[in-house]
Amino acid sequence: MNIIKESTGEHTASIRVEVKSEDYRDKVDKALKDLQKQSVLKGFRPGKVPIGLIRKMYEKATVAEEIDRLISESLNSYLAENKIQILGYPLANKEKNNRTDLETTEDFEFWFDIGLVPDFRIDLGNYEETEHYIAGIGDDEVEQRVEDIRKRYGKEINPETVGEEDMIRGVLEELDETGQVREQGIKNQTSIHVDLIRDPEIRNRIIGMAKMEKVDFNPLTAAGSSSDAASLLGITNEEADRITGLFRLTVHEIVRIDPVALSAELFSRVFPGKEINTEEGFREEIRKDLENYYQQEYNNFFSHMAIEKLISSTPIPLPDDFLKRWLAESEDHITEEVLQRDYHHYSNSIRQELIIQRIARDFQIEIGEKDIRDHIKGWFKTRYFGNHTTDETVKHLDSLAESMMQNKEEVKRIHNQLFDEKLNEVLRNEMKTKPRKVSYQEFIRIVREHQKSPEHEQHG
Repeated sequence: MNIIKESTGEHTASIRVEVKSEDYRDKVDKALKDLQKQSVLKGFRPGKVPIGLIRKMYEKATVAEEIDRLISESLNSYLAENKIQILGYPLANKEKNNRTDLETTEDFEFWFDIGLVPDFRIDLGNYEETEHYIAGIGDDEVEQRVEDIRKRYGKEINPETVGEEDMIRGVLEELDETGQVREQGIKNQTSIHVDLIRDPEIRNRIIGMAKMEKVDFNPLTAAGSSSDAASLLGITNEEADRITGLFRLTVHEIVRIDPVALSAELFSRVFPGKEINTEEGFREEIRKDLENYYQQEYNNFFSHMAIEKLISSTPIPLPDDFLKRWLAESEDHITEEVLQRDYHHYSNSIRQELIIQRIARDFQIEIGEKDIRDHIKGWFKTRYFGNHTTDETVKHLDSLAESMMQNKEEVKRIHNQLFDEKLNEVLRNEMKTKPRKVSYQEFIRIVREHQKSPEHEQHG
């Protein structure tokens, strides 16, 4: 078998694959003999169909299948062995590939077009400053988090009347035009969180109600959206959209969460393994927890901004004609009209991937199985075992990691997360940054403004 690469442009080439009969004949013969052993044909004992008949029935398809496999494996090996980095995948050259007659021809020649990854360099230290936002957590956010935790660990009580933050368990029944419960109408056992009622007039009418009292209102108006109304009534969004009349709510139970008191016991339940004995220490740990949580979002946005800057500032010439053809052949929905309109988005996406791959190679960003296992064990240890490590704990953590490693989707998610974290670390360490502490609300405003900017549209 012979493979020859010929340059067709600065970033394109053709590959000629010559396939001789000796390259595939032995495997075809073996495949046909295996088929003979498995064949069941009327007039012959199982596995005793004459090989000549098997050849007549299956040889052409078997040759085609073997040649396809041989070409695929050989092309991949050739590209790997010669360290040829390509864009997309090889495309058959329809002009050079003659119609193949498998009955009269034993030697074949196939042509493929390839797009080559351009050679480029990135010096991360040469780019202008990129703002890196630092999570700033205010006292009000800490206090809100404290109250949320107290309610989460609190207990349910049943007050006499409905309060602003209570939950109602009851029945919603559809009414007819006369204000009576409609026979065969919608009826649903439901739960309503008072503070989630969007319409203030309806919310005020419900506050102060007692058990078994009734109130009539339009659920779509109260909920503010068809999806929320559908959830209240146990119907579809489309059905909720058509609601115009009133429903009657009968209060069966009023539920209020009595927040748990701040105590050392609560502190240890929220942060196991950490010695927290004071409210001040508890609040400080919450502040750090919130900062770490939000900082991940801030860091992701920094990476996004940095990559956009690299795309804009790094010349990466692409074989556009080849890529347009590859995109059109890859996806049925990518028409000529779509390419004319959106090719710059596709090409920027390709540039982004090339830049990330280049940085990963330059800074040896690799995520192995051990990294993923260590991450899984660290996650469970922090949340459930704290600083208490025993032989039994280690075995338990190993067992949990082994179990999660069987979930391929979860492994892929963790791999991508760890890769993004390492990439972000490289970008922050190597690029010029301008640190700026902002609140989460300010950060959301900045992100939204950026999403509307022309620069983002250009790279989106």
